[in-house]
Amino acid sequence: MTDWWAFGVAAAALVTSIGTGWYSRSNANAAERSAKAAEDARDEAAKVARVELDRDHRDYTPKLSGRWDFEPRANHRQNRGLVYLFKLDREYLVHATATADNGNSHTVCTVTPPGSPDGEWQVWVEDWTPDRKESAWRKLKLDFWPPQRQEGRAQPWWCRCGRPSHPGEASAHWDLTVDVAPKHPPQVIVMR
Repeated sequence: MTDWWAFGVAAAALVTSIGTGWYSRSNANAAERSAKAAEDARDEAAKVARVELDRDHRDYTPKLSGRWDFEPRANHRQNRGLVYLFKLDREYLVHATATADNGNSHTVCTVTPPGSPDGEWQVWVEDWTPDRKESAWRKLKLDFWPPQRQEGRAQPWWCRCGRPSHPGEASAHWDLTVDVAPKHPPQVIVMR
């Protein structure tokens, strides 16, 4: 009877072991499915976050309205300066570069921020003498970054999209190119 008893215990242990193995494998499969679902959820969350960051970046894109004008030169009354004037909907750090027809020649332009929140930005492109008919430059590229504290003017804000956040990095955070297309300046009459 002892043999039957030992055999019964061994059979019960075998059945329990098989059941436990099956249960463990079932749990392992469930854990794998759960891990895969967590990975998928993480990937979807990352996609949603990227879409949100891109939307914020788009919403922060500079919205400007600009015009070409000629400003008198303080030191030489007959000459004027070709300037691009524009307004922005918020504060930015702005750099400007003018490019010639061939694309190889370029010059860094002076950018003057407005004196008041609703004022115009001014980009000084070149001097303009009365005998000039057209500009030496064809394109004006404006580079924009979120503002950094400058002389107490700007309240810093950030675009969290991961693009360059200040000059000196690979490229501008936003850029805009406008054609250099000034209308001919008004005739300057100097009274003596």
